[in-house]
Amino acid sequence: MRRCSTIKGCINHFPNRKYIYKEKIPSITVFREPTARLLSAWFYRGHSPNLDFFQVRPYFKDIAAGKLPKVTFDEYIEMVEYQNIQTRMLGADSFPYRDVAITEDVFQKASDTIDRFFFVGLQEEFDVSALLLARELGLNDRNVSVVKEREQQGMKQIKLKKAEITSNATLMHRVREVNDYDIRLYKLAVRRFCQVVSKHTDLYAKVLEHGKVDCSSS
Repeated sequence: MRRCSTIKGCINHFPNRKYIYKEKIPSITVFREPTARLLSAWFYRGHSPNLDFFQVRPYFKDIAAGKLPKVTFDEYIEMVEYQNIQTRMLGADSFPYRDVAITEDVFQKASDTIDRFFFVGLQEEFDVSALLLARELGLNDRNVSVVKEREQQGMKQIKLKKAEITSNATLMHRVREVNDYDIRLYKLAVRRFCQVVSKHTDLYAKVLEHGKVDCSSS
């Protein structure tokens, strides 16, 4: 991963909420639909109890060492450290995978940041978000290109495993239930994104054509 010394708060998963409230420093974020984000994290290296890079719970290291049985997805979604992480980061200014309680007050603080961000993008419309950001920064007269650097290896097998989970209505209902704060926050992010992208008819047309994001209520 390439890092830039002039960009603050974008590495190591620490939100650095204070930067969002500095008037002269434009703050940028990209949200992801919470259930898709949780599923992605479950399968992503280092972000689950079965291979924990962040010392979420002390005994997780014994799982990786084969001393304890692996955690199932059903068990994973009940672990509070992995629930509502977007709300935790923006509302409590916390590292995502920590046992920091999410309350309505924390949610309101997270909600407030949506309006404080200079720009809110969406992972579901990443290419459009990148082009929209360039225009909002006044860079639309430059030849800005979107380059995807992360390799997507083994995606076919992971897609099959994700489909097995998402086809379980009871399980997905529980995922949404325990991540309600993040789902509510994501809706606010979508509204903000749609309000901005609607000013650019060509980009807005792409969003409507793709049908990944519902801007009808924005």
